[in-house]
Amino acid sequence: MADQQYGRGDDIDPSGTQQRPEQPDAPGKAHWTKGGAWVGGVILIALGVIFLLKNFGFPVPDNWWAIFLMIPGIAALGGAVSIYEREHAWTRAAMGSLVSGLILTGMSLVFFFGFDFGRFWPVILILIGIAALSGASLPRGRSGRRQ
Repeated sequence: MADQQYGRGDDIDPSGTQQRPEQPDAPGKAHWTKGGAWVGGVILIALGVIFLLKNFGFPVPDNWWAIFLMIPGIAALGGAVSIYEREHAWTRAAMGSLVSGLILTGMSLVFFFGFDFGRFWPVILILIGIAALSGASLPRGRSGRRQ
């Protein structure tokens, strides 16, 4: 009878009692929160736009691929902001996300605009050193665990 009501046998637990069906999420929410499938879609759209612009003769920088280094950099910066908003302090996790986001975003800008990377690579060492020095004085998260 449970199979007929729900249409599948996997909606009941092994003891035979029926479980309430899960409530569906808000329309469109699953596409943005589960699995990160939207990232793949954004990447495909960006690639399509870049190749379309090239096909129609628009000037596209030779280092357009550096934009894809910026995607995880911006995601890391967004993660740092989320942690800061949740913890109301610049914790070790927030600073780690911030520094990694700045490094990735900075590297993508260096590659995209064709700057001489040989001149700018010490900035990465400086940022890592600042993060290491400031990490010792940063508070831990609310849970008290090392982050």
